[in-house]
Amino acid sequence: MIDKQIIKITRDECKSSGVSFYRGKGSYLRYGGGVRVNGFFESGDNPKLAVATKAPNWVLILAHELSHLRQWWEKCKEWVEYEALPEEAVAEVGKVHSETAEKSCYITMLMERDCEKRAYTLLQSLGYPEEGLKEYIKKANAYTIFYKYLYESKKWYVIGREPYNIESVWGEFPDTFDIDIEETYSRLKNLYSACVKI
Repeated sequence: MIDKQIIKITRDECKSSGVSFYRGKGSYLRYGGGVRVNGFFESGDNPKLAVATKAPNWVLILAHELSHLRQWWEKCKEWVEYEALPEEAVAEVGKVHSETAEKSCYITMLMERDCEKRAYTLLQSLGYPEEGLKEYIKKANAYTIFYKYLYESKKWYVIGREPYNIESVWGEFPDTFDIDIEETYSRLKNLYSACVKI
C-alpha cells in the first residue's frame, strides 16, 4: 500500500513543480556518464526525478529522491549551499586534499542528512514499520557520514558495496539522527574499508 501512496504523492508533487517523473522497469537506471544508480533527482532547466522500480527497497529510494525534490522546491538552506558548489569542487574531492574539497564534502553531507531526515518523516507519515524506520536511520547515518571518509580517503564506494547495503557497516551506526558526527565517524570510520577498493 505504501508503494501506491508514495507513487501518487511523487506524481502529484512532480506535476505541481514542473518535474518529469520516470519509473524505470529495471533494477537500475543509467545516470550522467552511464553510471548505474537506483534513482536520482536532477534540477536544472529540465528537472527530473527517476527511480528503478525493480531495485531492492525502491520505495525507500523514491522517498529519498522525493525529499531532494522538496529541498529544491523549498530552496532550503542545505540545498542552496549544495547547488552553489562549483562542479569542479565536487570532482576535485576524489583527487586532492584542499579546503574546497573538504568544504564540498561537508556541504554535501549536510544536504544529504537533511534529505534523509525528510525521507524518514515521509515514511513515518505513510505508516512504514517502526523497526524498518530504525534500520533506515542506521543506513542513512552510514551513507551520509561516508562523505567524511570520501574526503579523507579519496575513494568512492564500489557499486554493490554501498555503506547502506553492507549490514556489518550500517548495523554499527546509531538509530537516531541526534548524534555527534565527528565522534561517530572517528569511532566507525574503519568500517568503510569494506565499501571501497583497497
